Amino acid sequence: MLTTLLPVLANPLYRRYMAGNSASLLGLWVHRVAIGWLTWEITHSGFWLGAIAFADLAPAILIGPFAGVWADRVDRVRLVIATQSASALLGLMLFALVVTDQVEIYSLLTIAICLGVAASIAQPARLALIPLLVKAGDMSAAVALGSVAFNTARFVGPMLAGSMIAWADVSYAFLFNAITYAVMVFALYGIPSGLHATATRGDSRILQDVADGFRYALGHRTIRVILLIITCVAILAKPVAELLPGFADAVFGRGAFGLALLTQAMGIGALTGGILLARIDATRLLAPITTIGFVLTAVLVCVFGVTDNFYLGLGVLFLASMAMSCTGICTQTLTQHAVREDMRGRVLSIWGLIFRGAPAIGVLLMGAASEFSSLGFVVLVAGLICLLVSLAGLRWRATLSLASATNHRGVGQDASVGGT
Repeated sequence: MLTTLLPVLANPLYRRYMAGNSASLLGLWVHRVAIGWLTWEITHSGFWLGAIAFADLAPAILIGPFAGVWADRVDRVRLVIATQSASALLGLMLFALVVTDQVEIYSLLTIAICLGVAASIAQPARLALIPLLVKAGDMSAAVALGSVAFNTARFVGPMLAGSMIAWADVSYAFLFNAITYAVMVFALYGIPSGLHATATRGDSRILQDVADGFRYALGHRTIRVILLIITCVAILAKPVAELLPGFADAVFGRGAFGLALLTQAMGIGALTGGILLARIDATRLLAPITTIGFVLTAVLVCVFGVTDNFYLGLGVLFLASMAMSCTGICTQTLTQHAVREDMRGRVLSIWGLIFRGAPAIGVLLMGAASEFSSLGFVVLVAGLICLLVSLAGLRWRATLSLASATNHRGVGQDASVGGT
């Protein structure tokens, strides 16, 4: 099934990167399930589920734009090594706190913030590093294979986390995460530095560079539409994943294994979406897939909000995650093709800011609202708002098609800059 993607691994530097990245992603999903379950065990509060998720994701809002400037200015490989090393140490710290029974909600919150800061600094560098590790013609396959790795981990990670929580102790999940970060660091040391030209400027220009990045992204007709789409999906649909501990326990009554199955359903769905995109010639279909995926995501989130049937919930999450995955892969690919090289780090940092930071806003609001209503009703309202925006946005397909056309002219050419 992956025969259209695997040839990209012929690029030796990308192959090494993917080996470390796959391990790190597996640890990430083990950690996400474990910290959500630990939070629910400590507090049994939808608000605190939202707050811990917010702490992990929100730093992208403040740090993301600056991280994009750093990704354009400094060596991306060394920047990722530094952040992954810090994350490994934080994972070990959390493991020690749980093992010694010293963990409480505020220490959990503090470590979640620190991990969020490290991930926010690393993300634009990781995204901007990919085109440097593959041939130009392999970039779409590299993006898709990265999504497959992410969503394979999204399937396997919860299964491992559920097993660790049920049969051993939640602390082992945090130790496992720390080890996978160390594997990523080891892999990165085999990638040479200096793969891209860095612009050395004084710190006084950082704010100007950040402003230039936003000005370019918002002035670029196609990128502007892409960012609006992922903002809606990130705020109104993606937070469902962070609220699953509450659904597993309070709505479905299935406990830790139920949580693992729900998270796995999302992982399998997202993985299926990535594989389906790889099996078809999606280059000219990026625009329609994006818009259709946007609408389907909203509809399926609404359905998940109203069901209390566990098995129906599994099926709906599978389909919703597949739709979100297709939308995410297509928007990132469209962005990679549309952006100028000298703006790549900054624009991808904005994409990452929304991808990581916007769900933090959504999950905090939805978690807080669930204190006054049911989780299902809150998710239903969010899905309805997303549906209204997606239906109104069907007319964006022609604008998105401009970036698909850019793919045939060459990566990084600047298509359709300017207002509509």
